Amino acid sequence: MNKVLVFAALLMMFTAISFAQDISLKNVKLYGQGSVVGISVGNGVGYNPDSYLGPQSNYGRVYLQSTLGVMFDLNDNIQAAAALCYENSWSELGGDSLQTYLNTIRVIEANLTLNKLFNVDGLSAKVGRQYYGDEDSTVMYLGIRHNAEPGDSDFSSIDAVTVYYDNENLKANIIYGVMADNNINGNESLAGFDFRYLKIAGIFNIQAYMYEIDNYDYGPVGLADLTEKYGFYGIKPSVEIGDFVASFEVARNYGGKYTFSNDLCNSNLILVNASYNIKTADLTTRGAYALFGGNSNNVTNMVGSNIGFFNFGNFTPGFIYGEQISEGVDEKIINIGADYKGIKDYTFTLDYYNASQRDGNFNFGNEIDAMVDYQFTNNTDIFLVIAHLFKGDMAADISKVMLGATYKIM
Repeated sequence: MNKVLVFAALLMMFTAISFAQDISLKNVKLYGQGSVVGISVGNGVGYNPDSYLGPQSNYGRVYLQSTLGVMFDLNDNIQAAAALCYENSWSELGGDSLQTYLNTIRVIEANLTLNKLFNVDGLSAKVGRQYYGDEDSTVMYLGIRHNAEPGDSDFSSIDAVTVYYDNENLKANIIYGVMADNNINGNESLAGFDFRYLKIAGIFNIQAYMYEIDNYDYGPVGLADLTEKYGFYGIKPSVEIGDFVASFEVARNYGGKYTFSNDLCNSNLILVNASYNIKTADLTTRGAYALFGGNSNNVTNMVGSNIGFFNFGNFTPGFIYGEQISEGVDEKIINIGADYKGIKDYTFTLDYYNASQRDGNFNFGNEIDAMVDYQFTNNTDIFLVIAHLFKGDMAADISKVMLGATYKIM
């Protein structure tokens, strides 16, 4: 498969050369974003816990993340972009040398985008280190995770060739690349596609996708070594009727020696989302119901009876449960929430979550999150989060406070 990537990159390079007979740098722009967040947790389980039961402790830290890049046009059809990123928790660095900080700076983007590829309107390709997917995707997002607790793949990207087609009703892309900057060691390749057809009869959308990872040495709880293929595929129909939006997403994992084999993994995802915007009250009400994972009784070489749903999505249900507990477990989640924007420059958000194992044998508890966001300038926000997880079968209640600021350079 690496030969395929090399061939595709060479094809894109030769196409770029044919476009770039009159190269001159223009439309040079700086871009970037970042955040500074103070976090205080009571009875928390910490980062990447070995068990969702603990160990529990009180802790606090100040976390900084920042990207800065430059983009420019080589000509009317070729754009280039490159960016560096920095992230760290101030409580985790001794600060004994400048090199300690410099070692945390990484290249997060370095790519060329070729528009109107082969002289086809809407067809483009991106070659090099790049972000991929949508930040609100349940299953696939490689990029900066703004809603993630710091310290785990907040700066993900991929070295890839991605081909896009985009017109009024059809959006599609295919990707082949090697995972980069996401805490994965080795040479794991990712291949897949995403297809969306929009505004069917003016109100319906449908999305279908499939992704496969080769040589990915990772698995759900109890699976020590996955040596061949791991992937997922799904479909997501949605409807937009006035101010009402709803979607129904179904996806399935597979894992084993061959594509679609389930000798190492056989779990699924069901996610229902709905929201209604009450414009007269500046209020949006939301609800979600999710099932992740499955039972391993029919899966060979497994230890234990439950497995999670493996993916690269950005579904983080709750500032406590979603960030500290949910990874790698089978789960059932109910969410009810609301967003209020009736005061200028302020957004108030309130969410309730109930989380349990999918089979109901273990109840993680009930979580309530309250957040206020103040738009200080067009590109700067200040926010405060207060969250509390009322224990179910957990060892103790967990509380969390976050105060921070985010910014963008456009």
